[in-house]
Amino acid sequence: MNKENTTFEETVIIESMGNEGEGVARFPSGQVVFVDGVLPGEKCRIAVETSNKKFTRATVVERLSDSTERTIPVCGSYEYCGGCNLMHISYERELVYKRQKVFDCLTRIGGFDPDFIESVLQPTVENDNITHYRNHMQYTIGSDAVSGCPRIGFKAPSSNAFTDVDECFTEYEIFGKIRKFMSERFRDYPVKLFEQMILRGSERTKQILAEFTVVSTLPHEVIIRDAGAYLKETALKTFVSGEGYVLKGTVLQICKDQTSLKRRNGKRVVIDGEGYYEEILSGHTFRVNSGAFFQVNTAQAEKLYSLAREGLTDAEVIYDLYCGAGTIGLTTVGPNQKLYGIEISSEAVASAKINARLSGNENAVFICRPCEKVILSKSDIPAPNAVITDPPRKGMDFSFVNQLIKLGAPRISYVSCDPATMARDLKYLCTTYKIEKITPVDMFSRSSHVETVVLMSKVK
Repeated sequence: MNKENTTFEETVIIESMGNEGEGVARFPSGQVVFVDGVLPGEKCRIAVETSNKKFTRATVVERLSDSTERTIPVCGSYEYCGGCNLMHISYERELVYKRQKVFDCLTRIGGFDPDFIESVLQPTVENDNITHYRNHMQYTIGSDAVSGCPRIGFKAPSSNAFTDVDECFTEYEIFGKIRKFMSERFRDYPVKLFEQMILRGSERTKQILAEFTVVSTLPHEVIIRDAGAYLKETALKTFVSGEGYVLKGTVLQICKDQTSLKRRNGKRVVIDGEGYYEEILSGHTFRVNSGAFFQVNTAQAEKLYSLAREGLTDAEVIYDLYCGAGTIGLTTVGPNQKLYGIEISSEAVASAKINARLSGNENAVFICRPCEKVILSKSDIPAPNAVITDPPRKGMDFSFVNQLIKLGAPRISYVSCDPATMARDLKYLCTTYKIEKITPVDMFSRSSHVETVVLMSKVK
C-alpha cells in the first residue's frame, strides 16, 4: 500500500510491540503499520496518519477486541504527555516486553545468534515501586487555557503541545505538591518569567533542589534581580519546609535563546542556598550538582550498579567512562583499587571529585574531557584491569570502540540506556570480547525505556 500522506481507515490485528512500545501490524500488502496504545492480539480499526514506502503510522479509531494483558491506566493524561507510554499494559507483560526489546536489538541490529543471546539474557530486574520513583523531573511552564496564567505541566514529545497534568504517577509526591503550589503562586502573580522548572531531590535525605530557566537577552544582573525577587515572593522554601523537606537551593539557568534552552547549556546561577542536593546510594553520600547527570531512580540504580560491579573486585585499576557524578565507580572500588573517571560535563566532574572526598576515597581521579577525545592506549594513566562504560543514548563512537579494543582490559561492564546503540557497539567489541551475561533493568517503569548491563571478558 503506497498511499502517501492520505487519510483512510483499515482494520488490522496487532502482531507485536515495537521499539518504542507501539503496536505493530501489517496490511495485506505486507506494509508495516505502527499504532500507539495497542497490544499484540488486539483487533483494531485504525486511521492512517502518514504513509510511505517503508512504514505507516496510524491512530486507533476503535478497538474491536482487548488483550488479556491490557490494564486500566491510573493516569488519564498518559496518552498526551508521553512520559508513560506503557500505562495500558500489565507490569508483568512490561517486564517481558523489555527483555524482548533487548533480545530483538541484539539479534537484528547486532547480528548475534538468537540461541546464544537466549542463553545469556536474564529476566528484566523489576522495580519494587513502579509509581512515584523519579528523583528528577523537568516541567514546562505554559499558560492556562482559560485564564492565560502560567501553569506547570509537560510538553508532549510528538507535538510539543503543553499538557496540564493534575497528578503524575512517576514524580516524587513532594514534586507534585511543589508543582501545584507553584502553579497557584504563578496564578496569584501572573508574570511569565520562566520557561521551565526542574526539580531534583532525595527521599532519603529529604533535600530538594529547584532550578528555573529563563530565556532572555537582558543583562544577567537584571534577570537575576527580577527572578530572585519573584521566587522569594512565592515562599517556596517555607512551603517545602512545611512538607517535611529542606529546599537545599534554588538555581536560575539563563539561556539566550530556545536552542540554548533545548541543549540545557545556559549559565547557571545560585540565587539561594546551594547549587546541589545530597543523595545516599549504596551506603555512600553523593553530592549532585544542578546540571550533573544522576540516575533518576535511586533504588533501581543500586541494583544496576550491583550488576555492573560483578567480577571487578580483583581489578587493581578501573576506568569509569562517561562517569557522571562518579556514582558507579565510587560504589565499585574498594580501598586497594584505583579509579579513573572520565566525563565531558564539568558540573558532573565537580560533583564526582567532591563525592570522592565525601566517601573518603583517596584513590579516585576524575578527568573532565570527552571520552572520545582521550586516546586510552596512549594515556598517561595506568592501564586498567577493568572498564565500566556508561555512554549516552547515542552509544560510543566507532573510533572509541576501537580504542577500547586496543586497550585490552580483561573485563568490561557496559551499562546502556539504549539497546539499539548497545547492540551496534557490542557487535564490534565482540571481535575481541565475549559476552558473559546480559541483564535488562527496569529503571523507567510504565515507559518503553530499558537499561541494560552487559558483562564481558577478553577472549584469551
